[in-house]
Formats: sequence, C-alpha cells, structure tokens
Amino acid sequence: MARVLTQTKIRRAGKKAAGNLRRAARNVRTGTALALAAGNVISARTRLPLDAGEMNMMVNEKMSAFGHAGLVFAHHAARASAYAMLGATAEWAALGRHAAALATSRTPFGAAMVYGNSARAWWERRVTGALVVGADMLRAQQEVTAPIKNTVHANARRLRAA
Repeated sequence: MARVLTQTKIRRAGKKAAGNLRRAARNVRTGTALALAAGNVISARTRLPLDAGEMNMMVNEKMSAFGHAGLVFAHHAARASAYAMLGATAEWAALGRHAAALATSRTPFGAAMVYGNSARAWWERRVTGALVVGADMLRAQQEVTAPIKNTVHANARRLRAA
C-alpha cells in the first residue's frame, strides 16, 4: 500500500525547517557574543599587570571548558553515527520492500507505480533525514559552545571587577 504525502507531513517538515532556521540564528548570535566577549577578555587582560595566579586560573578554566566541549562533541558524533547506521538499515529494508513489490507487480503499469512510489518515499525519507540531522547538528553546535561561552563571560565579568 502506497503512503501518501499529506498536508500534515508537509506542515511538520515546514515546522522542522523553521525550527532549524531559528536555531541557526541563535547560534550566530551566540557566536558573535562569544567573539566580542573573548576580545574584551583579551583587551582587559593585556591592560592588567602580569599575575601568574590569574593566568593559571584562566588557563585551567579554558582547559576545563574545552574538555567539556570535547565530551559534548563526542556524544553528538556518536548520535550522528547511530543515526547514519539506522538510516542505512532502513534503506536496506526499503530496498527489500521495493524488490518484493516489483517482483509481485503483474503489469508494466504496476511496475511503474512501484518505481514511482519508491522514488517518492526515498525523497520523503531524505528530506526528513536532512531536517533531523540539521537540527541535531545545530543543537550540537549550541551545546558544544555553551561551556566555552560561559567561561569567557565569567572571565569578562571577573576582569571588569578587577
């Protein structure tokens, strides 16, 4: 039985795409704020006298932030890998269904319908998959930069107070 691309599915895909655009805009704003804050920290740090304790603390904070960001990145990379394996398995299953439907079609028109339905289903899976992967990558970008952003902002606040 052929699945139909309904208005509900189209609406859901549109909502996912809009959500991805909002995430991308938020990530751009976060990256801009991070770049400005890092510049402020560097500027404030170069105006202060050399203090080994402060430098040691900043280096340790940065190492901790980048270590945490690396763990978050590894988690998202593992999720992407699992999603790719799941997608490959689903494609093999779809190929099997396509071959079975093609083998049981009785007329050339029936075979053409099988090809058409398979092509439509493939495009639907690819669009949905791209939206899901895009959303996850944008979420990963936000989560990876969060510990670095928090550390930079904490340094900026501390140096302003100094």
